Amino acid sequence: GSNWLDSVEQFACKIARGATTSNDNDIHTVESSVHLADEEIPNELLCPITGDLMKDPVVTSDGHSFEREAIEEWFSKFGPNESPRSPKTNTLILRKLLPNHNLRSMCRNFSEKEGKKLYR
Repeated sequence: GSNWLDSVEQFACKIARGATTSNDNDIHTVESSVHLADEEIPNELLCPITGDLMKDPVVTSDGHSFEREAIEEWFSKFGPNESPRSPKTNTLILRKLLPNHNLRSMCRNFSEKEGKKLYR
């Protein structure tokens, strides 16, 4: 419902600002479009949580990809014996993450094509 969506939005705002999951009552909606060299980054290359180009994309058990650090932070909101819910579908998912090598290559290729080094 609406509470779940609000929770996802608030969490994404915290991650985008580099905050942790500690109590943070000063949350504002982050409205940004991601651009590299004046070209918009395709949505498929953006993490649904952070809205940024992914550097280390992983796949969850519901088939959606996220930036590893962002989804691990999302999982930390759930107790160690509690199954987390997907921030994308709100379905129960496993904590096991698989690297998405193809998506990582696509993100790197896009970054290199635009002449921006986004990977450390």
